[in-house]
Amino acid sequence: MINTIPCKIGDAEGRSVLEFVQSIQDAYVEAIPYSHIGLAQIQRWAGITGDMKLFQTNLVFENLPVMTELGSANALFKALPQDLPAGAFNDFAIQLVLAPSESSLSITADFDHCVVSKATVNKMVGYFDSVLTELCHALMSTADMKVSEVQRRARGDLQQLLDFGRGPVQAIPYECAHFAFEQLAQEDPQVVAVEHGDRNAKADRLAAHLVHNGVKPGQFVGIVTMRSIEMIVGIFAVLKAGGAYVPVDSELPLERISFILETAECASILCHPEIPAEVYSGLDQSKTISLAVEYPEASYVRPRITGDHPAYVVFTSGSTGKPKGVVIAHQSFTAIMTAKPNFLSVSKGSR
Repeated sequence: MINTIPCKIGDAEGRSVLEFVQSIQDAYVEAIPYSHIGLAQIQRWAGITGDMKLFQTNLVFENLPVMTELGSANALFKALPQDLPAGAFNDFAIQLVLAPSESSLSITADFDHCVVSKATVNKMVGYFDSVLTELCHALMSTADMKVSEVQRRARGDLQQLLDFGRGPVQAIPYECAHFAFEQLAQEDPQVVAVEHGDRNAKADRLAAHLVHNGVKPGQFVGIVTMRSIEMIVGIFAVLKAGGAYVPVDSELPLERISFILETAECASILCHPEIPAEVYSGLDQSKTISLAVEYPEASYVRPRITGDHPAYVVFTSGSTGKPKGVVIAHQSFTAIMTAKPNFLSVSKGSR
C-alpha cells in the first residue's frame, strides 16, 4: 500500500533550479516519518470535511519494479490494462503518472471528465513536458539557472495556459442590477418578463411601501415564496428600495427558514400568499409584507446606491456544518448579467 502524504513546496521565485529541486526533496524527506498517517486523517486535522478535498491534483513517480508479465502465481506486481476508464484508480481531478525507462520518461494523465476536458489536460501535459525537459537540461548543464528562466523558455505553452478561460474585456453598462430591468421596461414594455399589468410599476409601488416601512440602503429583506411572478416583483422592489434580497424557498424545513431569516437579520419579510400556513405562522408578523397586495402609488426618494452595495444574499447548503450567507454585490450581479448571455448564446426571446 502506498500512502499519499502532501508536501508543501515553497515559492520558487529567485531560486536556482538546483535549490528548488533540493527543497522538494527535503520536503519529501521531512514527510516520511508521517507516512503512516492516512490522507483522510490529515484532511480532518486541516478542518476539511464533507466532499471538500485538500488538493485536486496528484503527481505519481513510478520508480518501483513492475512485472509486465506474470511469471508465477506468487508475483507481487502485475501490469494494469491501459484501456481502463479514466479515474478508475484515483480520486483526484487530475493525476499525472511519470514512469521512467532506460532511455525515456513517459507521462500519463488520468483525469475526471466531469471536472476538466481532455483538450485542457493535453495542454497541461504538453506544458509539463516542456518545463520538465528544461529542468533536466538545466540540471545537466547550468544548475545555477533560475527557475524563472526555465519558465521563460517554456513561455509559449505557459501563456496558453494563462490565457485559458480569458476573453475580451467587456464593459458593464449598468452599475446596479435593477437599472437593466427598468431600461428594458421602458424600451419594450410588452416583453414577457415585464408584461401582465406592468410588473415594473408594481415593483415601484412595493419599493415605495418598503421605504416608508423603514428599509434603508444595504439592509436585508427576506423573500419567502415559491418561483412566481410575485417573486420577481419582490426582488426588483427590494433592489429599487436600496435593500438586498434574501431568497428563501417556502418548501424548506421550518428550522432552516427561521435560521436564514434570523442570521440575515432581515428588516422586512416579503411573503407569497400561497405559502404553507405553518410557514407563514412561523414568520415574524411585525416584519411580514404580503406580495399579493396592490399597493397604492406613493412618492419616495430613490436611495443612491452603487455597485459596491449588496444586491442579494445566498446561503450555502450547510452540508459541511451550518449554512453560511454569502453577500453578492451589485457589481458582481451585473457582471454576470452582462457576461452570461454571450457565453451561453442567450438572446431576447430565449427560454
